[in-house]
Amino acid sequence: MRVLQMTYSLPLMIAHRKVVSAPVFFIVATVFSVFSSLQRCPAADESAKDVPIRVTAEGEGPFAGATGTVIEAAAREAHRRGGGVVHIAPGTYTLHREIDLSGLRGVRIIGTGKVVLQAAKQESSAITAEASEGDMVLSVDAVERFPEGTTIEIHSPGRRGTKPSGEPYQVPYIMARVAGHEDGALRLAEPLKYPAPAGATVIPVFNGVVIRGEASDLLLSDLTIDMNRDHWPVVPLNHVYHCGVFAAGPYSYEKGPTGPPVKDLRIVRCTVRNSHYRGIVLYSTVHTSIVDCRIENTDAEGIVFDHFCQHGEAVGNTLVNCQNIELNDASDCVIAYNRIEKPDVGIIVWQWCTQPGLNERNLLIGNEIIEPGGEGISLKSGADDNLVSGNTIENSGGAGIVVRGNANLILGNRLSGTGGTPLVLEGEGNFERDNISPKP
Repeated sequence: MRVLQMTYSLPLMIAHRKVVSAPVFFIVATVFSVFSSLQRCPAADESAKDVPIRVTAEGEGPFAGATGTVIEAAAREAHRRGGGVVHIAPGTYTLHREIDLSGLRGVRIIGTGKVVLQAAKQESSAITAEASEGDMVLSVDAVERFPEGTTIEIHSPGRRGTKPSGEPYQVPYIMARVAGHEDGALRLAEPLKYPAPAGATVIPVFNGVVIRGEASDLLLSDLTIDMNRDHWPVVPLNHVYHCGVFAAGPYSYEKGPTGPPVKDLRIVRCTVRNSHYRGIVLYSTVHTSIVDCRIENTDAEGIVFDHFCQHGEAVGNTLVNCQNIELNDASDCVIAYNRIEKPDVGIIVWQWCTQPGLNERNLLIGNEIIEPGGEGISLKSGADDNLVSGNTIENSGGAGIVVRGNANLILGNRLSGTGGTPLVLEGEGNFERDNISPKP
């Protein structure tokens, strides 16, 4: 197994251990973590508990029907039993809203053939009467397009806020949830937080699979999640919607994690495609593994370990026509042996929040980055104490590797056909060795 190649840099790490503060045992432990993740990902015929629950697109039974709602019901039944396996029969299952796995534990959802979870075609509407802050009813011209439980996005200026940098901003949308219908209007689950003018566009928004709160020990395997971007003409303005998989523990920019993270989520041999935003996005998760997946045709990042993710692994995935693999305020993560074709930037590590200890001790190892439009690998200011080793970057539009953080190890990378300087070290205490930049 090629993960063994990760150990090649350990002698150099030992020889130059004063360059970075991360101890060698962290690297060794992470290698074993990746091995463990790959070994514990079950094949499609394995089961965790007793008799698997079977979902079929056609036929009869409690879990028959070609919708995501049926899959969610089966997953909740497995959770009720104390955990177990949900086998999904081949077919296309339409998503009118997300498959919500929030709070579930010990559930494995496994496709047993060609299983496609496809977002339904988008249907938009418009507000017909001005709504005020605090209103519980919203008048729209097509009430039937928003069934109970639908999350809606209203295209009108919403809350104002301040970035961690102190820069003010205003979001261009208002979020709400539909509780039901009332006299030809939408009854909202909570009072409207901001006024909305007549004529404002209203769209339903959702992701493919959503996992929130104290969820743990979950598997998604052998599924295709197609967000059907070509049939969503009105692009959501909130970038946390229209993603393939969205998992998030509670957090705030100021305080960090504010509750238990999502733990031990594994996404294996899945395809995620055609999303307006991210392919797989994680916030405040611990021990998440994304292994042997294919992410294609996203308008934003392919894989994101976002605010306060720890001990994540993205190993052996293929990304095509995605912005990048991104680590934003993530630490102790492994990004290894992925193939990233024609991204904007291949891999980026950067800081948004101001808490100490973020963006540290990540391993970027053995990745192939082919024709990035800009830099191949970028470690922004605040990305410290990371290892970048054994990566191949071909024909980048910008520099091959740019390091603006401090105390990083850059070892044995191969940079060819770069459109800028092959290797740029701008931070303090960075160390590079055995990086190869063949001349054309």
